[in-house]
Amino acid sequence: MLVVLLLESGRTHQMSAPLVRMILVQFVISKQGYIPPVVFGMRKEKEFVSRDDSDANKPNVQNVLNCSLQRLDLASAGYSLVDANTRKVEGEKIHYTVSFWFCQNQFVKLSDEFQLAQAELTREFNQICQSAFWKMRLFTSQFFDCSEGGKVLVPNQLFALLNFNDRTAIKNPDGSSVLRWRRDANKEKIGDAPVPIWPSHFFKMDGGQIAVFANEEQLASK
Repeated sequence: MLVVLLLESGRTHQMSAPLVRMILVQFVISKQGYIPPVVFGMRKEKEFVSRDDSDANKPNVQNVLNCSLQRLDLASAGYSLVDANTRKVEGEKIHYTVSFWFCQNQFVKLSDEFQLAQAELTREFNQICQSAFWKMRLFTSQFFDCSEGGKVLVPNQLFALLNFNDRTAIKNPDGSSVLRWRRDANKEKIGDAPVPIWPSHFFKMDGGQIAVFANEEQLASK
């Protein structure tokens, strides 16, 4: 698999990588009301994978702001949802970590119970992706299989963690688009009316590639 990271117009960074066997897409959400009901009721059942601690704090991509997931289609990239859960995190400010686990189709093994919820959970995942822009971080590390209760290194396979926080809503509660005025360098309004907000970047997986690329339309409008 080739991981291709397109962070700015005219600048490309590439790195070779083995097969990404499992992907954890993790959303940090501040309010319970932003979390769809089925995934909110799910709790973690088992560990699929363990990351190498030496890689845990070394993001491949860090703090990509205003990132859209509207072009993300993991099913077309060969991945199926295999687990999902929500964890409430107590602290100075309460927040929720909503996790969706995806696995390469050739390695998928689903329990009978999860099969009943998979379609609805996949719909809720897409709902979260389509409803907001996010600040993104991407981590990859060696894949350790924990499905049988042990911890076994699988050569030439990777685990990817996609972390999304700082949610920016793009839909109002009634389903209409959030509108904002476009502004020039002097913060003067542009145009005759506010328009739907645009992302700075898009994230997608396509043709065996992980890609983060700049929104060329937004760059052209600046």
